[in-house]
Amino acid sequence: MKIEKLRVTSGWGLQADGRWGIKGFNKAGNPLGLFEVEAYGSIVFDRRGSLVSLACPPAGPSITDPCNDVYYIGFDNNRYIFRRVVLGAETYWDGPFTSWYPGASIAAITPTEMSQYKISGNVLIRPGTWLVKIATDSKVYAVGADRKSLRLVATDSSSKLAAALYGTDWQSPVRVATIPDLIFPLFTMGADWVALNKHLDGTLIRYASSTDVYLIDFGKKRLVTDSGFSTNRYDLDSIVRNVDPRIFIYPNGAAVTGYEPRLSTPSGPIPNAPAEGYCGDGTANSVQEDCDGSDGVTQGYLCTDQCRLRPSVPVYGNGVP
Repeated sequence: MKIEKLRVTSGWGLQADGRWGIKGFNKAGNPLGLFEVEAYGSIVFDRRGSLVSLACPPAGPSITDPCNDVYYIGFDNNRYIFRRVVLGAETYWDGPFTSWYPGASIAAITPTEMSQYKISGNVLIRPGTWLVKIATDSKVYAVGADRKSLRLVATDSSSKLAAALYGTDWQSPVRVATIPDLIFPLFTMGADWVALNKHLDGTLIRYASSTDVYLIDFGKKRLVTDSGFSTNRYDLDSIVRNVDPRIFIYPNGAAVTGYEPRLSTPSGPIPNAPAEGYCGDGTANSVQEDCDGSDGVTQGYLCTDQCRLRPSVPVYGNGVP
C-alpha cells in the first residue's frame, strides 16, 4: 500500500455550507474530529523486470490498437518499447519481442498506471538470436552484446565469414531477419566482425557430435544447463549447430545454471552487474587503460566485444589486443 495523501487536522476543513471552517468534513462526508489523521492509499505493484500492455477492449482490438503494444518495465522503473511495425491490415512485425520472449505472460494495466512509467528507450533484437538486414541492402549484421550495436558479418549471400560462423544454411529465415527500414536507425554501428574462428558474445553454439549447448560470453564458452536455458529465455532456434571443435576453441567459463540478469535483461540498467568484464585497471595511463591489449581480452577480439568500458577512462590505441 502506498500512501498518496496524509492530512493531520483539528476539525478544520470544508464545511456543509461550502465554506472552510472548524466544522469540516472528511472525504467520506463525516465530521472531522480533533487531530484526526486522514490518509488515502492505493495498491502499487512492483513491475520491474516484467512485461505490460494496456488492457484490450472486450470485443477484441484492431491491429492498430495501442493495447497491442508491449513494454518492458526496467529495473529503473522506466518503460522500454518493444518496437512493433504494422505491415498490413492483419499483420505486424514484432521481432524484438519474439527474440527476447519465446513465450511470456503480459500484465494488462490501466492507462493511469501506464502513465506512471516514463518511456526511456527501445528494446531491440536480442544478441545471439537473429542476424539482421533490411530489404533495401544486402549487408547482414549480428547484434552486439551491448544490445544495440550492429557488427557486419556479410556483404552479400556469398559471405565466407557468415558461413564459417553460422553454417552453410546461415541465410535461412530462422537465422536472418529482415527488419523494417524505420527500425534500422535505432541501432548503432559497431566495427565489422572479421574473426573466422570466434563467435560474437551472446551466441549459443553446439559442437558437432555433442548435445551440450554453450554460450559464448566474454570470449569463453559457458555450458548452459536446462535450467539456465529456460530461465534466461533462450530459444532452440538460436543455437548454431555442428560447430567444428578444431576451429572454434574457447577457454571454459562458469556454467550458466540459472537466471542471470546480465544475459536476459532486454533494455535499461542491468541489476547486480558483476565487476568482472571491465577492461584495464581504470587508470588513465598508457600501460593498462581500457582496450590496451594487456587486460585479458582474447586474441583476435576487440576489447569492447568482451569488456565494458569504465566511465571517464579513454580507449588506448585502436582497441585491438
